[in-house]
Amino acid sequence: MPNSVPPTTLTAGDHYTWSEESTVADERWEYIFTGDDGRKVSVTGTYAANAHTFAITPALSGSFGSGIFTIDKLVYADGERTTTRKIAVLTVYPDPAVTAEPTHNEKMVAALRKSLEGGAPEFLESHSVNGISVNRLPHLEKLAMLRRYEARLAREQDRRRVAQGKPSRREILIEF
Repeated sequence: MPNSVPPTTLTAGDHYTWSEESTVADERWEYIFTGDDGRKVSVTGTYAANAHTFAITPALSGSFGSGIFTIDKLVYADGERTTTRKIAVLTVYPDPAVTAEPTHNEKMVAALRKSLEGGAPEFLESHSVNGISVNRLPHLEKLAMLRRYEARLAREQDRRRVAQGKPSRREILIEF
């Protein structure tokens, strides 16, 4: 059975189609998806057989990027526009075929930064190593760990850049 409403969840790279019944052929219906960061994606319907049909293609859903989007509906008729604001919220998840899992170094840098900002993940606050309970790392030790993991991450990113044929951040290119 075809969908009759816009999506509320979508994975980037997926296809989604929905239709809405209408008896007025000369109206133009459009949905505007607005992201938290201000990104806007527009989907315009096509009218046929007493319905407006909307399609989010895989390429279009990939352009959304992951995040939360509010959905507004615009109807253009007789030279006027009618806007229905925030009819729903769309959550777009990253494309698992494209999105790489963060490396250990990326995860640790993110966790340590969060911990230093005051929102420490549970595993940094209290855990056990070989049966010995370890509670809360001191601030200076967290800073030292952050510097070590940032250095490791920078080396990892340099290796990736060199593997892609790009210069590492340590190379200085000079032209004469």
